[in-house]
Amino acid sequence: MSATQLSKLSRGIKSSFERRPPILNTIKNERENMLQSIQLVHDCMIAGNLGVIETNLGPDVNEAVKYLDQIRSNRRKRQAFLKELEQIGEEEYSLVSEDAQVPTSKRKPVKKEIVGTWKKLPKHLFGSFRPILDMNDACVARTRLLVLTCEILRMGKQNKSYPDDLGAFGKEIATDPYSGALFPYKADQAEFKLYSVGPNGRDDGGDTDEAYTAPDMK
Repeated sequence: MSATQLSKLSRGIKSSFERRPPILNTIKNERENMLQSIQLVHDCMIAGNLGVIETNLGPDVNEAVKYLDQIRSNRRKRQAFLKELEQIGEEEYSLVSEDAQVPTSKRKPVKKEIVGTWKKLPKHLFGSFRPILDMNDACVARTRLLVLTCEILRMGKQNKSYPDDLGAFGKEIATDPYSGALFPYKADQAEFKLYSVGPNGRDDGGDTDEAYTAPDMK
């Protein structure tokens, strides 16, 4: 590609990236799905139709469904269960919302899976919060790397050499979402090396797998 084509490509990608909905909007929408899921559990308990939960979530929740069947006729226990279930979901929503606003390296450790007779339900009902955040991290890293790669190649064609550092590209586009620091970058006259430290937050020197995702991302 020519320098002009590379410039046009990077501008187009960057413009589309800047127009994307905020990740917090997606997380809020998922919270609405969470509340609807809790309502569905409540409705199934009232109607005595717990097979719907078991059919949709699979054998992993068999013990939970048995417990729900035991308490569904006891209003006090049913309400206490639903209140605790909602509390678990709201706590996860709050934690993920906080994590979405900081680099991976500054996030709190993920809570261990809750144990108990019915505690596998939250994994199924609220388990999409973290994957959404993980996918967003990867999308941000990959998009920024693509824009930078286009710009670095453009400068190489125009100047017959690659830039010494990422200082010319603006902090936002040059920042690795996993570390909160600039993407690792090295260049000489012949080639350059640009990558993200990836989900583990550690600089492995650009070492990656066949999918270019781990341990470092390219």
